[in-house]
Amino acid sequence: MTTSIISGMSNADYHAHPAVSKSGLDKINRSVAHFLIPPKEELNLEKAMSALEFGTAVHTEVLEGKLDSEYLIAPTCKRQKNVDKATWAEYFDYLKQSGLKKITQEDYNKIKAINTAVKEHPLAGNMFNDGRGQAEVSFFWKEKGIPARCRPDWIIPDETPVRNRCVVIDLKTTDNAKPEFFQSSIKRWRYHVQAGWYCRGIQQCLETPTEWMFVVVEKTPPYNVAIYTLSDADIKKGFDEGIEDLLKLKDYYDSPEGGRWAGYPPVVQEIALPE
Repeated sequence: MTTSIISGMSNADYHAHPAVSKSGLDKINRSVAHFLIPPKEELNLEKAMSALEFGTAVHTEVLEGKLDSEYLIAPTCKRQKNVDKATWAEYFDYLKQSGLKKITQEDYNKIKAINTAVKEHPLAGNMFNDGRGQAEVSFFWKEKGIPARCRPDWIIPDETPVRNRCVVIDLKTTDNAKPEFFQSSIKRWRYHVQAGWYCRGIQQCLETPTEWMFVVVEKTPPYNVAIYTLSDADIKKGFDEGIEDLLKLKDYYDSPEGGRWAGYPPVVQEIALPE
């Protein structure tokens, strides 16, 4: 089996790689057609930061400490006067030339506070500050003959003879980190599939058991932090669901080209009102 581990791979290069990731599984789960369409590239400097972009910025600061080197705080004026419009135009021009990303002062302050909350947490702080962890290492392997990939937020190797396992930490931002609320996020966003897929890939590449943890931090004061694990049964369930998605793609590739169907099932289905 061919596997590879790449440290220092750029985020852009990783996401451009054709191997199937967890986000790819999510697209297949909707339909193979959604997986096959090319990714949409959108650069709108004036658009407000999305929840996904906010989470990426949090990762940039908490995992790499690079918020100040990769983002540029936007002006606070409202672009009503000519001098304010000129200030904004100069700002956008500089973003395009420098490759930096836009961030508001409010989001910048929030992310700095989130970083402090995580790093000062008695357990989470130790995980990110012990000097052994690595951020966003890229793992590649084959599953059912199809190239696969994953990029965990943080991994901590443990090579002690007693345990000999790798701790995999996934950093999540949320509105409410209490267990009953984060449970719904796990189901909605299929985080258990992510856990199963990542643990499988890391085990294939490192040939060592894995231990999965969510570090969940709220996006509003007091920026509370919670740490959760998943049972082995739930991780296996997530992997099995991911394999079901992958097999849909494999069936598509294995079908004669003229008979392939990537959309929703071409049949009439009875549908019921929701309960």
